[in-house]
Amino acid sequence: MKTTVATTKTNAGTMKTNAATMKTNAGTMKTNAATMKTNAGTMKTMAATTTLLSSRAVRAGRTGGVLAAGALALATSANAQCLPQWQRYNPNTAGINGTVTCMTTWDPDGSGPRNPQLIAGGFFLVWGESLANNIVATDVLTGQVTRLGTGMSDNVVAFTTLPSGELVAGGIFNTAGDVTVNGIARWSEATQQWSPLGAGLNDDVFALTTMPNGDLIAGGYFGPGSTVEAPIVARWNPATGQWITLGSARAAAFALAALPNGDLIAGGNFTTINGVAINRIARRSAATGQWHPLGTGVSGSVSALTILPNGDLIVGGSFSTAGGILVNNIARWSPQTEQWSALGTGVAGTLSELTALPSGDFVAVGYFRNVSGVAVNNIARWNAATGQWSPLGPGFSDGVLAVTTLPNGDIVAPGRFRSPDLVMATYLTRWGCLWCDSIDFNYNNVFPEDQDVIDFFNVLAGADCPTLACNDIDFNNNGVFPEEQDVIDFFNVLAGGNCP
Repeated sequence: MKTTVATTKTNAGTMKTNAATMKTNAGTMKTNAATMKTNAGTMKTMAATTTLLSSRAVRAGRTGGVLAAGALALATSANAQCLPQWQRYNPNTAGINGTVTCMTTWDPDGSGPRNPQLIAGGFFLVWGESLANNIVATDVLTGQVTRLGTGMSDNVVAFTTLPSGELVAGGIFNTAGDVTVNGIARWSEATQQWSPLGAGLNDDVFALTTMPNGDLIAGGYFGPGSTVEAPIVARWNPATGQWITLGSARAAAFALAALPNGDLIAGGNFTTINGVAINRIARRSAATGQWHPLGTGVSGSVSALTILPNGDLIVGGSFSTAGGILVNNIARWSPQTEQWSALGTGVAGTLSELTALPSGDFVAVGYFRNVSGVAVNNIARWNAATGQWSPLGPGFSDGVLAVTTLPNGDIVAPGRFRSPDLVMATYLTRWGCLWCDSIDFNYNNVFPEDQDVIDFFNVLAGADCPTLACNDIDFNNNGVFPEEQDVIDFFNVLAGGNCP
């Protein structure tokens, strides 16, 4: 009994100590809560002040015609040691309900305040939560999506930009923005309208390019049927408002490229142009206006062309030989030596599109799982320094029809992923260093605004997103959340600073 009394006394002492500790902890928690409440009030005040003060800077977006500091959110050079990976634009939206067949980057106002835009065309009606009708613009810095009028009546296949800054789209559509255009139209940022180029072209436009002198060239098949010779390459004459035929054939031109000296390259499935025997790829001399073969040409259809910084021409499509050399669907033509050469053992599948990188490398996309013995998934990169192919991460499970390069050298391609409601959808994806989320946190397409800051902190505190979709709280995408650095980086980018 004496032992039991002692034990009870000891337990009572322990409980008293525990109670004191709990009281202390409660006091600490109360203090912490008060501190958090004070910090929240301070941050809310800071948020409102920062949003109002930074609105002009964010809207301007540029300094002296050069992308302002906020643009470095995309700059690979600012994170030279990073490990590139695929990231989705607007990952919390519903994606694209169709196919993207072409892309380009376009600056809508030159040295003005607008950010560069990533233009995507294809066959789709809806982009995220917006009706798009086969063409849409995405701000390369913020990810904000905007429509270009009421879009096109059918598939958009090609883009180019005129010296005036106007965007030109080509495809198999008859109308653009409710205006009859017949396969080709130009968009004026000033008027926010589509307009025709003359009477348009009779049939499908598959390729567009702008020559060094500013001439607009269209490729396709502009005749009544494939049984007769008809225009496949045409030039727009702005002085007369007429299209001038540059080349005719019984087939089609699927790809165009402008050489620095003003010569034009056309590729397709033709075997003659203007009566000259040419195997599916030809060069038109700017000096003489005559078409010439590139060696003995290629053995099958050409679907993609790109010019490297050193002037070499990369040709892709569905062919086994080029100039009599086994190349397997991709080859290089040197204008200096006028010779064809292979790129490894080529691509084991159909190649859809090419894009050149500032480094001299290039990227190929299409329907293929192997390139020169290297396992890939429908996208691969050629390294000019090593002469080797490599995959770009895991690639894409489905074939890819389009690819382009952003101003900072990052690569953009459409890929299929699960949307927030777990439905498979197409998204634009970017290969490059991690970047910060958009400051349009609530994706209401209004920014900068106080509501983005309020919603950011509410979601950070565990509340639901008040709109259809919000960014996640890992603003800097470093995989660590919740953390103070996300808050710091959010305000820094809001004020026009760099994404770390």
